[in-house]
Amino acid sequence: MLHRLEGLTGTSVAVVLKAPIFAAAHFHQGITGVIAVFALALAFGAVYVRNVRNCVPLIIAHGLIDTCAMTALYLGRPGLLFGT
Repeated sequence: MLHRLEGLTGTSVAVVLKAPIFAAAHFHQGITGVIAVFALALAFGAVYVRNVRNCVPLIIAHGLIDTCAMTALYLGRPGLLFGT
């Protein structure tokens, strides 16, 4: 989707337009989760574009974030990551 949007709007605008679409797909996480995912989508989009479209750093970051989230759930502190 990013590549198609880039063709229409340019890179920076495409990253900004893609972030809320990506965040909306995480609505099951509640509004706090949507806001956090929106911010991460902006950051990940910027890293992706800046690193010449290399996904490896993003895969590693996503794995670390998921590991922290699962650890928080395991410890019975689901709001630990986002302060809820």
